[in-house]
Amino acid sequence: MLTRSALPLLAALLAAPAASAQPLPGTQPLTGGADQAARMLDGIHSYLDHHTAASSRRDPLPPSTAREALADALGLHQPRTAFTQLDLSPAIATAPGLTIQRAHRPVLF
Repeated sequence: MLTRSALPLLAALLAAPAASAQPLPGTQPLTGGADQAARMLDGIHSYLDHHTAASSRRDPLPPSTAREALADALGLHQPRTAFTQLDLSPAIATAPGLTIQRAHRPVLF
């Protein structure tokens, strides 16, 4: 059963297909006659071929320089935190012979 507030929405939805048939300003109807999906896939294929070929070109940096740049980006040159023991939280759950705790160990910083 429709409520009164749903009737205007229903009327707008029924009128929408007639309004959407008009082209928007500055646009043109899609023409071409051929299979539009095939044209789209051809364009995607050529785009991917171009960018795959471009990405396969070797970087002029020597590998050691590239490794150093990656290590800097990952923050691996920062001093490591000395590990003494795990930081344990209070028990999350317990059962006979079992205690579950959250453990935290500093890894990078």
